[in-house]
Amino acid sequence: MTTVTDANGNSTTYEYDMNGNCSATVDALGNCTEYAYDGMGQILSMTRKEIHI
Repeated sequence: MTTVTDANGNSTTYEYDMNGNCSATVDALGNCTEYAYDGMGQILSMTRKEIHI
């Protein structure tokens, strides 16, 4: 897991699978995007889960 914080203090977190592919991101608003890959590391799907405040 890696977290990057911009100059305004907003953080984005990146999670990685065992193959080093980005498996999920969570933005500063808490919105989560999940990624699925095939056996060759090619992206199969992207699912966005939004948090409404």
